[in-house]
Amino acid sequence: MENFTLYHKKSDNPFTKNFAEIEIDYSKSYLISTAAIGYWGEENSAYFVIIEMDKNKNEIKREIIALNDFSENLRLYTKEITPLTQSHSIVYGYRINTETATQSDIKLHLLNLDKITFYPKIV
Repeated sequence: MENFTLYHKKSDNPFTKNFAEIEIDYSKSYLISTAAIGYWGEENSAYFVIIEMDKNKNEIKREIIALNDFSENLRLYTKEITPLTQSHSIVYGYRINTETATQSDIKLHLLNLDKITFYPKIV
């Protein structure tokens, strides 16, 4: 599991981790994928978040993928991003028990942020 990090968090122990900003071209669509292995936890306690930023680094759009599979199997999560015209960059990362609808004791392996795939969608 060298490309994954184990997170075992109590419900009162929030976790936030972001990846560095990546510049984007608003005229292109993108695909972003991460992977996780969930062991236990409540639905909506862990998210993968994609945040679009304008040129002044203000958040203008946020999309989330709930990491709700606790089957102990590797699960791929993919999202298509269609940027707003004022989008200049994105930041992506994980949220566990913070900015989430639910807080719970949770255990999962998350793909390391530097291993997440982000690329222009080919039409």
